Amino acid sequence: MYQDLIENKNDSEWSKMVGFKMNPKARKAVYFETDTKSAEMIKYVSNAFLAIKISYINEVARLCETLGANVMDVAKGMGLDSRIGEKFLQVSSGWSGSCFSKDTSELLETSRKYGADLTLVKAAIASNLNMHESCITKLRSRLKTLNGKNIGILGLTFKPDTDDARHTQSSYIISKLIAMGANIAAHDPKGMAMFRKLNAHLPIRYCQKAEDVAERADAIVLMTHWNEYAALDWKVVHQKMRAPYLLDTRNFLVGHRLSESGFIYEGVGI
Repeated sequence: MYQDLIENKNDSEWSKMVGFKMNPKARKAVYFETDTKSAEMIKYVSNAFLAIKISYINEVARLCETLGANVMDVAKGMGLDSRIGEKFLQVSSGWSGSCFSKDTSELLETSRKYGADLTLVKAAIASNLNMHESCITKLRSRLKTLNGKNIGILGLTFKPDTDDARHTQSSYIISKLIAMGANIAAHDPKGMAMFRKLNAHLPIRYCQKAEDVAERADAIVLMTHWNEYAALDWKVVHQKMRAPYLLDTRNFLVGHRLSESGFIYEGVGI
């Protein structure tokens, strides 16, 4: 919590009230007043801006693949510029979650309603769907056909360390893969219950152990960068698979050198 919000109470008193420890070293909050409409706009346009930033680096990743550049190095170099910053320059299969999806859609609709179309937000939404489709294209290119293929999915939430599985890229991509005839096995450390409830219509085999998605799999797709997946025994995973293709949509396992262990490893923009 911010120090200046609790200046009239000591640390232990405040911790008892809020149920967690405060951090006296945290930066102080900046307080300013504005009107109701501007306050609401701040929330919506901030999330939309971050969505645009993610869409931009994802498009850069696709260009890097074409040109032979490494998007991880490109993003690191961009992030060193203080005007840009390193946050939200991590490549993925696209942004998702309840906030970004809702806020970008509502902001765009409002702009259209009042004749001030936010074309950048519109482009970010379209680009995001293209990024989802790009991951599916990678799978189709490698497997030739998805009909009858077994695909393991690692990660169902929009980010790690949450059980929030609303409006995730996994739900979009899994739905498309199933429509193309693929058999899906999925795992998530915290999000399986919510994902199953929200997507009860999808015939998915949910696995209690992450390595079980590899059973006779033709491909594994890492969707969410949970630390649990970095700690997997990838030799065991390799042994379980029918074909050792791994699509890492987060470039999360680059340092594991899985290609040296027999995997056909593919990231995004690298």
